[in-house]
Amino acid sequence: MSEKLSEIIICEKCGHKNEKETTNCINCGNQLHRDYYKGLWLKNTIITLILFLLPFIILFYVVNFEITTHFENQVKQGLSYSVDVNARVIKSFLDERKTDLLSIATLDVTNLDEINSKATFFKRFIIEKPWFDFIAVAGPKGNIVFSTNNIKTNLQNSIYFKKASKGEFYSSGIFYSDVLDTVAMIISSPLLNRRNKIIGVILASICLKTFYDLMVDLRIGKTSEIFLLMPKAE
Repeated sequence: MSEKLSEIIICEKCGHKNEKETTNCINCGNQLHRDYYKGLWLKNTIITLILFLLPFIILFYVVNFEITTHFENQVKQGLSYSVDVNARVIKSFLDERKTDLLSIATLDVTNLDEINSKATFFKRFIIEKPWFDFIAVAGPKGNIVFSTNNIKTNLQNSIYFKKASKGEFYSSGIFYSDVLDTVAMIISSPLLNRRNKIIGVILASICLKTFYDLMVDLRIGKTSEIFLLMPKAE
C-alpha cells in the first residue's frame, strides 16, 4: 500500500520520504520543518486592526472637521451679527444727536445780535439732552458769540466751522481740540434765521463719557474690545 502524503514529508533537497514526525531528513540531514508562518500572525493582526479601525478613524476626522467647521461658522455669524447690531446702535446714537442739533439750527431771530435772547432756551436744551457738553454759536468770521460754557475764541480755521459755514452738517469724530485743550467730538450745522438764511454756525460737543458708556455696554466676544474707527479707518 502506498504511503499517504499527509503521513510523510518529502525532503526538498534529496527527495527522500521521511515520516511526519521527522525534523531532519534521514538521508541528507536537511531540516524538514521550515517556519513558513513566522511573523504571519502578527502581520495578520496588524492588517485586521488597520482594516477594522481605519473606517472609524476616517469617520472621526470627517465628523470632527464638519463639527469644527460648523461651530466656527456659527461663531463667525454670531460675531458678525453682534458687530452689525452694535454698529447700528452707535450710528443710531449719532443720528439722534444730529437730529437734536438740527432741531435748534433754525431760530426765530433775524441776526446774531439777538442770539443772547435764546440763552435760556439753549441752557434748558443742554439740561434736557445730557449727552451734550455744551452748545456754541459762531459768527460768519468764526468768532464765538454765544456758548453755554462761556467759551470765547475764534473757530475760523477749524474744519467743523468751515464745513458748516458752507451749508453742510459736519461730524468731527473724536479728536484733540486745541480750543478745549482736550479730546472732543464736535457736530456742527449752519445756523439759519427765521427767513432760512445762514447767519452763522451752531455747534455742539457730544459728551464723550455718555458715548464711551454706550460702547462699553456693547460687548463683543470675551474681551469686549472695541475699536472706534473714523470713516477713513484712522
